[in-house]
Amino acid sequence: MFGFNKTIEVHCYMYSKYIVDTFNIKPMINHRPSWFKNIPKKIVFGDNIEKPNFRNCSGYLEMYKQGFYLPLWTDIDVINKVDTMKCDYSYKQITNVESGLDSLPTLQTHHRNFKIDSPWFIKCDHDTKFLLIGATWDYINNNSYDFQILPGVIDFRHNHSINLQFLFPIPTGNQRESHIKFKAGEPIAYLFPLTEKKVKFISHSITELEQRQMNIDGDCLSPYRKNRYQRK
Repeated sequence: MFGFNKTIEVHCYMYSKYIVDTFNIKPMINHRPSWFKNIPKKIVFGDNIEKPNFRNCSGYLEMYKQGFYLPLWTDIDVINKVDTMKCDYSYKQITNVESGLDSLPTLQTHHRNFKIDSPWFIKCDHDTKFLLIGATWDYINNNSYDFQILPGVIDFRHNHSINLQFLFPIPTGNQRESHIKFKAGEPIAYLFPLTEKKVKFISHSITELEQRQMNIDGDCLSPYRKNRYQRK
C-alpha cells in the first residue's frame, strides 16, 4: 500500500535495435546451460539405488531464481601464450577493449588482463546494489580455469555502465597456453540484486545521438568518475 513492495525498475538503453532485441539483460530463471540440460533426470548407482544428482542442487537452482545475466554482444577470440596475449572481437563499432594492469601493478608479475565496456547505458532511480560475477556455470566448458572475470558490487543510480575485467594467468610452469572463444549471445556475467524487492530490467532502443548525450550527462553527474564517492 505504501510502495514497500514496488518493483525496482532498471532501464537499459542502446541505439542498436538488434542488440536491444537479442542481447538484453535477462532473468536467469528461464535459462540453463547445455551441460545442465543433458544431465539425466535419474542416476542409478552401483547399489542399484536411485540417488539425487546435480539437478536437485538447491544452491544452484536458487541462484537461477534470483539472478539476471548479461549476454555477450560480440564474438571474442583470445590467444594467451607465454610471450604475448592477443584479443580480437567482431563488433568493433560498439565494443571498447582496454588492456594492461596499470591500475593493478601488484598483479602484473603473474597475470594479464583486459577490460571490456558493455554497450549499455543503464539507469535506476533506486540505490539498489547488484553483485556482479562472471557467468562461470555457463562457460565452465570453455577453459574456465584459464581466465577469471573479477567480481564487484555496482549500483546503477550512480554508475551507468558495466565494465568486465578479465584476468588471465601468464602461462608459466604448470599453466598452459590457451585459445578461448567467447560467442555472442552467451552469458558472460551474472547480476544478483542485493535486495528482497522484485527487480525488473527494461530495455529501450534509442538513437545513437541520444545515447551519446546520456553518456556525457552520466559522466558529468557520476561521483565515481570524479573520485568523490563518499563511503558511509
